[in-house]
Order: sequence, then structure tokens, then C-alpha cells
Amino acid sequence: MFKNLWGKILGKMKKPFNLFIQDLDGGQKNLSKRCLLYYKTDPFYRDLESLKIFHTNNQEIILMVNALNEMGYVVDVVDREHKNFTPKNIYDLFIGCASGNSGKDYLKIATKLRKAIKILYCVSPEPSISNSLVKERYDDLSLRKDIKIDYMRMSKIPFDEFVKASDSIFLFGEKNQFCDKSYRDKYDLPIFNIVPSINKNVFFKDEWLISRNKKKYLCFAGSGAICKGVDILIEAFESFPQLELHICSPEDDDMKVIKSLYKKNFKKNIFYHGFVKPGSSKFISLVNQCSFSILNSAAEGCCTSILTTMKSGLVPIVNHECGIKLFSDLLKINSNKNRVQSTIEAIKIIMNTEEDTYQEYVKNTLIESNKYSEDSFYISFKESLKLFLE
Repeated sequence: MFKNLWGKILGKMKKPFNLFIQDLDGGQKNLSKRCLLYYKTDPFYRDLESLKIFHTNNQEIILMVNALNEMGYVVDVVDREHKNFTPKNIYDLFIGCASGNSGKDYLKIATKLRKAIKILYCVSPEPSISNSLVKERYDDLSLRKDIKIDYMRMSKIPFDEFVKASDSIFLFGEKNQFCDKSYRDKYDLPIFNIVPSINKNVFFKDEWLISRNKKKYLCFAGSGAICKGVDILIEAFESFPQLELHICSPEDDDMKVIKSLYKKNFKKNIFYHGFVKPGSSKFISLVNQCSFSILNSAAEGCCTSILTTMKSGLVPIVNHECGIKLFSDLLKINSNKNRVQSTIEAIKIIMNTEEDTYQEYVKNTLIESNKYSEDSFYISFKESLKLFLE
């Protein structure tokens, strides 16, 4: 009982505090190599279900360590929040998070590991491309509303220097999708694709085909609502007063700006639900009612929030920059300069979907979502390591 209580207390503590975990061997003996993983240490000392905002990367980190153990590596994990970490030059392999500003110390660590093979682990698009697209979203909203909005979620890392210090790039998403091409078109390093996982508490029920309303759309987004295009969706839905848009996104600075700018919309056909945990009763209620999942995001590695709703059979309506391969071009939001208008055009196409076509869409959505799981993540990560290292 005390152990469970203590686990929940640790889970609710916001900042990580056990910043360096050593000698993870999975109970295996005679492991002859050593790997340093620069990412998050939370999964090794917290009760993950108690975390306020659970992210699939918590379980993925554990799976990464398991795969490395299977391949003969003892693993040390240093948290990306560690301010003064200086590694010993004892590692055969270094895998480091290099997404956005969270991987800011990658270069400092990599340059000290002279004998280690170094892998950049990227879950978001190439930073200069991502920055350009994110900046465009803030500038566009500022222009439409004639106000000044501070940029958020802009990467400041010297990524080109990261690449020079590295031997390979592991990235999220399928080959030839947005994230993949953002790196392959620019760098000559060996590149390997990792399949992200989906929260295992998410599911689909056949009876939802009966309970769903084709006039209800779900915007299931993470933090950074302006980057995710929530403002674009709200303006697009002004053209469709007969439709409903349900928004799930944490109430961060971006979301506060949006709620302030669009007060009147939230009194009409826009409904805000705050942060909604995948698999929760609120989440189930929404995927039981809504028929489509819609997002016009600035730049994604492989948009796991959309993948999560696809696992519940919500038909995705997304733009190319979401990093997801769609089974029908009719579900695509074109990446035109006028993002609001391109979203309106996409909704016009999908809103009159016949029931038999919708059910076929749901079937294909579920098939597509089956690509993404903890098993597929583990297999793709381990196979990529084998291809690169052996």
C-alpha cells in the first residue's frame, strides 16, 4: 500500500530528480558493451500511470533499454534535464535525444565520447524546416488578428553541428513521409525509420459506428495549440455552423491566447475540453460521439495524437506535415498558403460522406493504426540498431 502511494506521489512531481540511472541490464549477465542513452529517466523510478500527462515515450524508453540489453549492452540513462552531466569515455554506443530544445546538450555529451558510435534520435522534423513552419503559423495568426504573438516551440539547437558529430539518424515515421524527407533531403548520414507506439489503453468498439454523429469532429492535440493549428480549425468551422468541433489540448500559453481571441466561437459550435487522457472516460465519450479526427499542424514527426484517435477508429483529416500516410487523398488537407481555406475545402469534401463510405473509412483507419504499437516500436528500433551496427 505504502509503495503504491509513494509511486503516485512521485508520479505527480513535475520535475525529474533522479537524473542519472546506471547499470540497467534487464537481469542479464555477461553483457560486454555499454550504451549511454540521453533522454528521460522518469520511467525508471516513477509510477507512469500516475503521471499527470502520460506520454508514450515513457514506455518507449523502457523498450529501447530492453532492446539494447538484448543486443548485449548495459545501459546508463541520463535525463535531458541534467545540467552538469559530464560522461566518462567508457561507452561503445551513444543514443541521444535531439528533438527541439530538449536535446540541447547532445553535442556537449557526444564530443566527450570519443570511442562511442553516436546516433541522433529525432522524433520531430529537421529543426530549421520545423522552425520555418512554426514561425509561419504565429506570423499568420498575428496577421489575421492584427496582434503581436510571441513565438513558442522554436528550436535553438545547433543541429548541423549535432549531425557532424554523429554517425546515424534514427527518426520517427515512415519512409517518404514529411519527417523522413526533412532529413533525407538535407543529410547524407545513414537514416533509419522508427515506428512510434500508441497508448495501449485506446481501443475501438463496433457499436460506435451507430452512436457517432458525422457532424462532430475531434481536434485531439498536444501542447502548443497555435503550432497544432487549433486557431485555423476554429476559423474554418465558422463556415460550418451546423458542425461541431471538440478540442482537447492542455491550457498552455498558446491555448490561452486562442481562448481569448475566439471567445465568441466557444459560445457557438466550438467546445473545449482541456487535456484529455487517452483511454479515459472523457476520451471514450468523445470518440463514441465524434466521427472524424482533424488537425492542420505546422510540423510533426509522426503525429501520435492523430494516431491515438485512429486507434479508436476516428477517420483522420490531416495535412502532409502531420507525417502520416493517408489511405485516401480525399482525407488530405492541402498545404496551401491559406491554411484556413484549405481546411474549409477539406471539410466540404468529407462532410457529405455516405454511411457505407464512412464505414469503409473506419475499416481502413483501423488497419492503418495497427502499424503502430509498442511491439512495432520495439521491433523497428531493434532492427534499425542491427542494420546499422552489425
